[in-house]
Amino acid sequence: PTHRYSGFVQDQWRITPALTANFGVRYDAEQLYNGLDQTAFKLNNEWAPRFGVTWDFTGDGTSKLYTSAGRFYYAIPTDLNVRVFTANTAIVTWNYDPNSLVQAPDAPDGRSQLVQAGSFAGEPVDAGIKASYQDEFTVGVEKAIDPTLSVGLKGTYRSLGRTIEDRCDLNYATNPTGSSCALMNPGATGPENPGATGAYGSCNNSGNPTATDNGCTGPGEGVAIPRAVRIFKGIELVVRKQFTNEIWAQLSYLGSTLTGNYSGAIREASGQTDPGINADYDYAAFTHNSSGRLELDRPNQGRLDAVYNAPWGLSAGLQFYVRTGTPTSVDGYYNQFYTTELYLGQRGYAGRLPTDYEMNMSLGYNLNVGPVTITPQFYAFDLLNRQTATSIDQNFNVNGSFVTDPTSPLYGRPGVIPDGTCPVNSITGTCSDNPNYRKTLTQTGARQFRFALKVTF
Repeated sequence: PTHRYSGFVQDQWRITPALTANFGVRYDAEQLYNGLDQTAFKLNNEWAPRFGVTWDFTGDGTSKLYTSAGRFYYAIPTDLNVRVFTANTAIVTWNYDPNSLVQAPDAPDGRSQLVQAGSFAGEPVDAGIKASYQDEFTVGVEKAIDPTLSVGLKGTYRSLGRTIEDRCDLNYATNPTGSSCALMNPGATGPENPGATGAYGSCNNSGNPTATDNGCTGPGEGVAIPRAVRIFKGIELVVRKQFTNEIWAQLSYLGSTLTGNYSGAIREASGQTDPGINADYDYAAFTHNSSGRLELDRPNQGRLDAVYNAPWGLSAGLQFYVRTGTPTSVDGYYNQFYTTELYLGQRGYAGRLPTDYEMNMSLGYNLNVGPVTITPQFYAFDLLNRQTATSIDQNFNVNGSFVTDPTSPLYGRPGVIPDGTCPVNSITGTCSDNPNYRKTLTQTGARQFRFALKVTF
């Protein structure tokens, strides 16, 4: 289990009838336990101050100038308790029989049986480990132009201050608990980052099959892990209009950037959902080229929402959005357990997915039958039937191919030597060994209609 304790105090100060200030501070502490109900580690002193000011600069209730700043801590989900601090064992086999756990003798390369065994002791934890947090600053202005029209403009800045992750290139022979991984704050220096100082030793595994430095090299070989960075900058414009008593609409636009080397508790690049033990920093090699456009970066997003409520019972809704496609990368093979974790080029700079836009509609009509209201409803989703690609296969050499011909100028590079039938990658000069490279994996849904009947009494 995890025990979490929280408390806060806040106050509001009405300085003048048009100027209000809000102050507050929140405190959190959490204690994670292992499978023996012993303390795995504690996170204390999570002090999170908050501050906000609002000013009606016209003094008549039609305007608002506001700003706020705050720190927000992240509560670690119990996935960490289960995956790290419990004596669990996971066995993965590859075969073609849904009722058998026997490893298939003809399983392809890289699909051999994998056994992961845990212990109650789990991974060692940096004695100076501290909780994850994010800082946020917002400033905005809103103004009612007339009783039916309002305009708002808001700027937001969010920055990750610190996170908790693990690195797994440590020497298990000298590491406490016999683990090659240790929990830490990426980018911490000195004794707060055991890997950086070589306190546990290091395994320098380049992942290149032609290399000879694949073993544990002993204490003092630690490679510094950079600080986790995630920065969001956004400017949002919102216009609201009440055309009549029956028709209302809102138009919004968000221009933003999301950059850094860490996408968050979910590793968006691979879909891994192991907060605190994702693969981002397992090996120092994974941080090479990792700073760039993050996977959820969309520079431009627009949205229109409109509602019509007729006095005679008809209601209708319309939603339309358009947004820039997400950035893509060139992901490379490291070893059989990390087949896509390397960035062969700068993260997020291998082009973008197509611009995505779609429309949804809804209709309803109220029929009053005595004390009962019967409402037939109709919904149309993805009305334009765009089916835009939302993800592609970015795995360049998922089969672990490297150019092994020592006479080739491409020797040692990931991929295969061009043979005239495949496009040459501009980063590596080689061709992908993945026949599905850059092909669509997921896309927005097909046009869908839904009917419903609601009875209210």
